[in-house]
Amino acid sequence: MRYTYPAVLFQKDGRIRAVFPDLPDCRTESGSWEEAEEAAEDALGTVLRAYEDYERRIPSASLSTIRSVPHGARIAYITVDTRPLRAMSRIDA
Repeated sequence: MRYTYPAVLFQKDGRIRAVFPDLPDCRTESGSWEEAEEAAEDALGTVLRAYEDYERRIPSASLSTIRSVPHGARIAYITVDTRPLRAMSRIDA
């Protein structure tokens, strides 16, 4: 499946953190803004694939309803497709 979720990226303690307001289980951090979106994409794909595997309800994305964002934060819309991720994990097995 293909999913798009908003991530809030912000700096804290010298690291760039990414959180997904709609998916409290999904968060990551990296050393730079450039790495942050890639790390967020990896985290989102991992969490959503786990939700699918365990047949958990996948919440709808709030693409336009983020209410509070820390000062200096960025919003990035992260898209992942779990089908290629699933195919790669079968090849690696």
